[in-house]
Amino acid sequence: MPTSTYHNLGTEKRDRLLRAAIIEFAEHDYASAKLDRIAARSKIPKGSFYQYFRGKEALYVHVVKHALDLTWEHFQRHSRRQRLRDCFELLEASTLHMFTLAKRHPELAAIYARVVYEPDTHLQSRLYPTYRAYSDEFHARFLTWGLATGDIDRQISPALIRFQVHALGTQWNRMILTGDWPPWMPAEERRRRQLVRQSIDRLRVGLGATDSGQLRVGA
Repeated sequence: MPTSTYHNLGTEKRDRLLRAAIIEFAEHDYASAKLDRIAARSKIPKGSFYQYFRGKEALYVHVVKHALDLTWEHFQRHSRRQRLRDCFELLEASTLHMFTLAKRHPELAAIYARVVYEPDTHLQSRLYPTYRAYSDEFHARFLTWGLATGDIDRQISPALIRFQVHALGTQWNRMILTGDWPPWMPAEERRRRQLVRQSIDRLRVGLGATDSGQLRVGA
């Protein structure tokens, strides 16, 4: 946790520190990250860091949680700008937004991917619950919306719905954020986006939302 001295920092100085630390922890895992580089990039003396945090571990946990918060805020703003008609469009917006995140905020994408998809990362057990809380919030919104509008068949187990939505979203997010695409996946982003939409349309059919004749082909 940050010290009271850190919380008393001016906004500009605190933002410089956070930005420099986010870049460092995006480019290097915990073991390889260096306070010297963060100090040089932020133009804050290394000795001052120990006035703000008890050590590297405290800084790392705080900064990575902050990065996850920013990632969630980016999606919230993105989804509010969309005219989403149902829960499946919410899932589509969430997944397609990962393309934007990877392009515009690669450092946030890298930290997100490390926390979620690299189980051996140092301190993941302390950081994963932050991601899990946001994931739970998203899935609760998806399920509540779908059941309220009748877009999801009420006879399907909520646990099965959660499994299918999570499995689909997680697999797409992992490939988008890590760039680890299988060789059979189209190289063009446009085609990949089309496949995201079509896979969610298939999920829509599977959960009882629409008829197969309404599937989008080549959308």
